[in-house]
Amino acid sequence: MKLGIPVKIENITRAKLQLLRPFLKELTTLEITIVAAMLDKKMLLLDRDNKSQLMIALDLGVHNFNNNIKRLADKGVLYLPENSKVWKLNPRVEQLTADNSITVEFQPYE
Repeated sequence: MKLGIPVKIENITRAKLQLLRPFLKELTTLEITIVAAMLDKKMLLLDRDNKSQLMIALDLGVHNFNNNIKRLADKGVLYLPENSKVWKLNPRVEQLTADNSITVEFQPYE
């Protein structure tokens, strides 16, 4: 079965993440908003400048933003590479949202 979902072009990344929510450790709405903004702005690294840009674009305070970044790291969406102080977006998340179609196949087991 194929089901088309009409989505405005500016909301497509967010819609993909919402659809994939069960596979991404149940991200909250705000976490999805942060990740969608990172992907839309091609921010694969979360350095100081990118953090500032995101906080301004999303109108988030420092503490709220940092708490959500910590939760995204706990859920494996962001990770801290060895010997680095800059968060990176998990490549799997980028791959999952790269296409405009998602195929879900149920694999029954007993």
